[in-house]
Amino acid sequence: MGYGFAVYSCYLTIDGVNKEFDYDVINRTTLGDTTAHLLRYRIKPLSFLEIHSRLAPEIHDRFGTNFSYLDVHACRAPWRDTDCDARVPMAGMFKLDFLANAQIMLNDRAVHNGPVWSEGGMQYLYAGFVDATYGYMGNETPWDESTDIVDFDLLYLHPRMINIGMGDLSMYFKKTDFTKPVNRFNPFLDRFMATTIAYGHAAWQEYPARFGLDGALKAYYLTNAVQSKYIGIDVEKIGYFNGKNIIDTSTAIQTNAYERRQIYVRYKNNLEVWANLNHENENWKIICCEKEYTIPPGGFVASCPDGLLAYSAQSKDTPRHEYVRSSNYFYLDTRDQPLVIEGIGLCKGAAAIKVKDNCKLIIYPLPSFEKLQINLDKIPGIVQKELHKEYRLCFYNKETQVHKIIQKDKNGWLTIEMEPDVSKLVLDLCN
Repeated sequence: MGYGFAVYSCYLTIDGVNKEFDYDVINRTTLGDTTAHLLRYRIKPLSFLEIHSRLAPEIHDRFGTNFSYLDVHACRAPWRDTDCDARVPMAGMFKLDFLANAQIMLNDRAVHNGPVWSEGGMQYLYAGFVDATYGYMGNETPWDESTDIVDFDLLYLHPRMINIGMGDLSMYFKKTDFTKPVNRFNPFLDRFMATTIAYGHAAWQEYPARFGLDGALKAYYLTNAVQSKYIGIDVEKIGYFNGKNIIDTSTAIQTNAYERRQIYVRYKNNLEVWANLNHENENWKIICCEKEYTIPPGGFVASCPDGLLAYSAQSKDTPRHEYVRSSNYFYLDTRDQPLVIEGIGLCKGAAAIKVKDNCKLIIYPLPSFEKLQINLDKIPGIVQKELHKEYRLCFYNKETQVHKIIQKDKNGWLTIEMEPDVSKLVLDLCN
C-alpha cells in the first residue's frame, strides 16, 4: 500500500536490566553521580553511537524497515544531562551530545535506507539531519502566548525537513481543555488546522475518538490538498496584516502588527495562504480569485493558479463553511445549513467527491449527510464527453449494491437522496 515501516527506537537511555547496561556507558554529573530518571540512565553520546552501530543493522535485517523512528532524539536539548565524566572527550560540553545526535540520525537514514522521523521540541537544531518530527517547538510555551511569527520555521526549517501538525492537539494546546464539543465544529480543531497550514507543516490526521468520525474526515480533506502544494516548496514572501495592509516581517515587529496573528504566505509555485490566528476575535477580509472572503479566527484561505481553492471562511453571500476544490477531490462542509458552492449543494452535513477519469464521480457521504445536489455544468474541471438527461447511480454498503437512475431537473441539477448505511456512491457520467 506504499506505507513505510519503522521500529520504535531510542538510544539515549537504558535501564539496569538491559543486557547492554554497564556503568561505564552512562552519563555522570559534575560530582560523578549517575543521572537516573524513572530508573532509566542517560547513555554517553559515544556509547549510544556504538550501541546503535550494532543494533540498527540487526533491526533493519530482522524487520525489513524502510524508514526510522528515533523517539526523543530531536526533542531534548543537547545541554540537558550533559556528560561530565572527565574520562571522555569534551567532558561537560553539550557539543558532543549534539554531534552524536546528528550522527545517529545520518547513520539511521543510511541503515534503514529511508527518512528519519523523531520527536519535536528541539528539532530546529537538527533540521536536515532529521527528516520529519512532530511540529511543535518550545516545549514550555503555551499556544496562546506564541508570537506566531512564522519566518524562522518557513525559511530555515521548511526547506530542510517536514514538521507534522503542531504535534497533536494535546501537544499544542497544553493545559487547555480542547476536547469539547466532540464533533467537527470544535473551534480548537479549526485553529489547529489553520495554524498547521500557516506554518507550512504537514497535516496531522486527527483521531475519530477525539472529534468523531466527521472531525477526523474533516481534518483529512480540508488539509490534504493544501499540504500537497507546499511540502518541499520554498517560500517567496511572508507578510502580516496590520489592519489595513499586508506588511513585511521587520515592519510588523517594529509596529507590533504581528500581534494580530493574521499571516500571509506565498510560495514559489504561487500558492497563496491567508491564515487568521487572531486571539481577539477579529475577522480578516481578503480578496482571493476576485472574490471577497471573511476569515474568522481559526480560519484560512489557500489558492493556487493550478485550480486549488481551499478555505474555512465565509463569503459575502454565505455563512462560514469549509470547501476544497483540487485536482484530486472536492470537499464541502456546510456546517449543517443548506448551501451551494460551485455546482455542489448540500442540505446538511459534509461530502467528499473524487473524479475518476472524467467518467465517474465517487461520492463519500460523511456523517450527517442527507441530500446532495450536483450540477455537472457548474463544477470546475469536469468535462463531459456526452451530455445526458439521466445518469446511473450506484449505492454501496457493506453487503449490497443498489442501482438507480436519476434525472436532471429543468435547471440541470441532479438530486441524490441518502440511503441507509451507505459508505459511498458512484455516479456514472458516461452511462
